Amino acid sequence: KEFEGHGENQNVSSDVQGAVVMSGRFTYLDLLPNDHMIPRYNKAWGERSTHPEFWRREGAMDYLQHATLPLFLTINCSESPDALHQMTVLRRRLADLGNDEIFHLDREPRGHKVTLDPQILASMAAYVRRQLD
Repeated sequence: KEFEGHGENQNVSSDVQGAVVMSGRFTYLDLLPNDHMIPRYNKAWGERSTHPEFWRREGAMDYLQHATLPLFLTINCSESPDALHQMTVLRRRLADLGNDEIFHLDREPRGHKVTLDPQILASMAAYVRRQLD
């Protein structure tokens, strides 16, 4: 509601209509023990064990309390172990909430890049069209 009444398209709802999620750290409360970013997070937010509230507020997934609209998820098979772990954690959380999802694993090893797979792109385009109708 804080977005309503601002900007050029005031006659269009600001409700989120869809989400395409590809890679990232969705929660900082469930990281791999050897995640190379932990020292940086410790420096910024303090140790997780003593400052969990700081770590929690940084993760988008930690704000999910109930099922939302269906999400489109995709990740490359050769992403970092940290990113692959985070996608698994996110998918588990969505399942626990009873949230629908569309998931595609890009099997062409491209690393941290947007998919070029025509089938995944077609599915993504269909998802966006459905969500925006």
